[in-house]
Amino acid sequence: YLLGASTRGVAELAEQVFGGTLSHQTVSQLMRWLDERLKAWRGEPIEPVYRVVYIDGMHVNVLGGDRMVMLAAGQRDDGRLEVLGFSLSTGESCVELLKDLRRRGLEKVEMFVSDQSAAIRFALEQAYPEVSRQLCSFHRLQALRATLGQTGYRDLMVAEAACIFRCPSRQAAGDAAAAWAKRWRGVNAWAVQQFM
Repeated sequence: YLLGASTRGVAELAEQVFGGTLSHQTVSQLMRWLDERLKAWRGEPIEPVYRVVYIDGMHVNVLGGDRMVMLAAGQRDDGRLEVLGFSLSTGESCVELLKDLRRRGLEKVEMFVSDQSAAIRFALEQAYPEVSRQLCSFHRLQALRATLGQTGYRDLMVAEAACIFRCPSRQAAGDAAAAWAKRWRGVNAWAVQQFM
């Protein structure tokens, strides 16, 4: 909410959110403190403990127009996700974000997970060409749903496809995918081919 906002705008926002007023001096001090904390966080080294890194963008409305916030989140071995970095741009460009993560120590990544964005794919090829990339399960299922369109069997077909991603091993997932494809190929061969 604070991106591009004036001191007066932040004071007005605080009044709406908290029901009280903040002086312009307090807002200025708060913004300086936040800027310092953010700068320190963005400079901290990253431990090489994230084997899977998710990267995606989301549109936000800020003063001055629509912006894209690109987020990179790493998954630790215990399953916790932690935000590693972010950038603000007008599109899904994230080359500088990824290069900065590498400079800060993000190594030993085994896989990046993202949507089908050409900008993300390009950025990964520039910053981490040796690391494999996978389309995230949510986006894979969303693409299957779009491919199917309005059909009476769409929800069941997508729900069964989602089970593939919850298999306990690669072998089990491969077996489940083969069984799913065999079950649905006669109903909608094109959608099965696209998903597989």
